[in-house]
Amino acid sequence: MPEEQLVAEIRQLAQALALTEHEDVRDSADILIGKYRGRVQMIHALDDMDRMSQDDMAAVEQRLQDRLRKAREDLRAGLKRLLEWARRTGRMPPA
Repeated sequence: MPEEQLVAEIRQLAQALALTEHEDVRDSADILIGKYRGRVQMIHALDDMDRMSQDDMAAVEQRLQDRLRKAREDLRAGLKRLLEWARRTGRMPPA
């Protein structure tokens, strides 16, 4: 999936979850997003260390992009599971 499409899907999922009246769903989405932000910070810290210790900057950049993509894919999967659960339990209307 192209990066732009992945980001757009994450944004769409987050917006859908933010519209629910159920605080537990919104809180769970906030937790997932907070964990993602922490993970991105850690990825950038690892990237900083890689850049100080590696000679092959193209490989370092590729690792950074791979790690960030995996973090976004995991966020998307978590938001999708949360949305499915919220719909299944009646906290949000069906699709």
